[in-house]
Amino acid sequence: MLREAILMTALTALLVLVGYVVGLFLGNPTTAIQVALISAAIMNIAVYIFSDRIVLAMTGAKLISPSDEPQLHQTIERLAREARIPKPRVAIVPVDLPNAFATGRGPGRAVVAVTRGLLRELNSDEVEAVLGHEISHIRHRDTLVATMAATIAGAISYIAYMGRWGLWLGDGRRSEVNQLLLLLAVIFAPIAATMIQLAISREREYEADEGSAMITKKPISLANALIKIERAVRRRPMVDANPATSPLWIVNPFRGETLMELFSTHPPTRKRIERLRKIAREMGVNDAPLLEYTEEPIKTRVERVETGTSIRVHPYAQLRAVATLNSGLVLKDFDEVERAILVSLYRGGDMSHSALPKVLAKSFGIHLSLREVEEAIDRLSAKGLISLRSVFTAYIFGTEYTRMTIGLTPLGRSIARKLAGETRGD
Repeated sequence: MLREAILMTALTALLVLVGYVVGLFLGNPTTAIQVALISAAIMNIAVYIFSDRIVLAMTGAKLISPSDEPQLHQTIERLAREARIPKPRVAIVPVDLPNAFATGRGPGRAVVAVTRGLLRELNSDEVEAVLGHEISHIRHRDTLVATMAATIAGAISYIAYMGRWGLWLGDGRRSEVNQLLLLLAVIFAPIAATMIQLAISREREYEADEGSAMITKKPISLANALIKIERAVRRRPMVDANPATSPLWIVNPFRGETLMELFSTHPPTRKRIERLRKIAREMGVNDAPLLEYTEEPIKTRVERVETGTSIRVHPYAQLRAVATLNSGLVLKDFDEVERAILVSLYRGGDMSHSALPKVLAKSFGIHLSLREVEEAIDRLSAKGLISLRSVFTAYIFGTEYTRMTIGLTPLGRSIARKLAGETRGD
C-alpha cells in the first residue's frame, strides 16, 4: 500500500503542477490550483460513494440473484469465504466476449461481474480461477485505488486539454516562458499521469493473479483463462464500450496491434503466464495442461452459406469481408433485429450507431435500448457484415464520449439487398 500511496501522491502533485502552469499562463495560478484540488476532491468523493453504480452503468452489467446463476453464486461465496471477506454481489455483463471485473469501494460494497461469454467459453476451473483473481482485487481494495487514480488522471488530462485551447486562442501577449511551460505541460502531463496510473494497475494485476493462485490452488487454470480471453480480444476487441473501464477488466478488452500497447493498463499476458507457471512450480501443483500461447494475430473463418463459401473476417474493428455470393445464402440465420439493422444501413447508408434505436423504432416498430442494438451490431460485425467507418471522440469535463459511424461491408450489402427485397415497403 505504501507504493500505491506514493504513486497517488505523485498523481495529485502532478494535478496541482498542471493547474499551476495553466493558471500561470492565464494570470491566476492560485485560483487554478484551488479549482484543480477542489475538482479532484469532489470527483474522488463521488467515486468513493458511487463507484459500484458508476461502473455497472458504464458496462451495462446487471445484478443477478442466486436463482439466476446458482453455480456462479456458490463459487463466489466459497472463494469469498476462503479470502475471509463478505460475499460480493454478482452481476452479468450481456456481451459475448469473455471477461470479468470487480468494482466497489471495499469488501462490504463489492461487485464481481462476468460476461456471458466468460461463462460460455471457459471451463469451470478457469471460471473459478478468474473469480479468484477478482476476489483478490476486492480483498486488497484494488478497485477503489484504480478508480480514484483514473479520476485524478482524467482531471489532469482535462486541465491539459483546456490549456491547449488557451495556447490556440491566446492573444500572443503572454510571456514566452509561460507559453513554453504550458506547452510542455499540455504535452507531457497526460503522458506522465498515464504512466503513473499504469504503474498502479499493472502491479496490482500481478498481485491479483498470485492471490487467485493462493485461493483456488489453480494457477495453470488461470493462465489458460488468460490465454482464451486474450485470443477472443485479439479476434474482436471492444469498440463500443468506455475505455475508462479498461483497468478494471482481467484482460484489457480494447487492445489491438498498435503502439497503444505500450500504454496498456495491463501487464503483457505472456509475462502473467510466466509468473503463474513459476507459482505453480513453487506450489507443486499442476491443475491443468497449459494451453499454447502465441502473440501472432488470430484469423477467423465464419461459415455463412450452405454452399460452403467462407468469409475471412479481419480480427479487428475495420473488417474486410470477401465472399462469393449466390442463391445458397442462409437468410434465415438472421433474427428480426439483425435483419432490420442490415436493411436500415442498406437503405440509409452509413450512420451513427447511436441513431439506430430511433431508426428501428420508426421504420420497423422495434423498440430496443442502445445496449441491445450494440449487441446486435457486435454479432453482425463478427459475421463480417458491418464495419467501423470512423470514430469521433470528445472529452467533456474529463469524460470521454464516443460516436461510431458504421456501414455495410461488401458481403453485408449483398445480404442486405436480399433482405430488403423480402421487407415490406422496399
